[in-house]
Amino acid sequence: MDVNTIIKLISGITNFNTKRTLEIIEAGELGGASYIDIAADVVRFVLARLKTNFPICISTINSYKINACIDEGVDMVEIGNFDFLYNKNQKLNTYKILQLCHYVRNQFPNLLLCATVPHVLSLSNQISLAKAYELIGIDLIQTEGKNFGTNLSSNIDINARLKEVSLTLSTTLANSVKLPVITSSGLSNVTAPLAIRYGASGVGIGSAIITHKNIDEMSIAIKNLKLNLLNENSLLKENKVDFN
Repeated sequence: MDVNTIIKLISGITNFNTKRTLEIIEAGELGGASYIDIAADVVRFVLARLKTNFPICISTINSYKINACIDEGVDMVEIGNFDFLYNKNQKLNTYKILQLCHYVRNQFPNLLLCATVPHVLSLSNQISLAKAYELIGIDLIQTEGKNFGTNLSSNIDINARLKEVSLTLSTTLANSVKLPVITSSGLSNVTAPLAIRYGASGVGIGSAIITHKNIDEMSIAIKNLKLNLLNENSLLKENKVDFN
């Protein structure tokens, strides 16, 4: 995996449509994505693995699902997907998250392990958590976009604020830890290269790709995204630009 142009393809954490998931995986493989994040369901992972060797990641804080998918050979685990906690107004327990990270890292030292930095924490606590992830031995960290609810006037406003928060946090985290940072939320093929400019090593992108109707359209969109990221990375190297 090229840590300077990582493309995490997000199939949708609530997407349990096996046929559609397989189509997205095929598009990711054809388009040159780094890996795909699918719903943390062992049956669907096994079905996907039977069809492809493309790197597959599952995102969850459910230890049972993590163990089950690892037993079946999942390529990567992301300690994340905190949405169900937010939706139920449940308090996020960072101590338990770190416990889970520590358990997975110790039990599976060779597993590629990512962890999400929750947006509900203060900026100082997000930095502290990222540093704790680094000490545990996490391989990558991912930003998380803030949920603005209905406070903004349109979807355009919401996407703009998501992008702004994700990019700002990417710069802060990239300057705080030595881990690759994946920027996610509110990015499109056009705005994703900004993440590289702001210090990220890659992007997590979903709706901008999976809303395309078929495999060919999705794979073309991924190829264009990858080219944009590579061009941005080359430009920064040539000009030695630092936006951090």
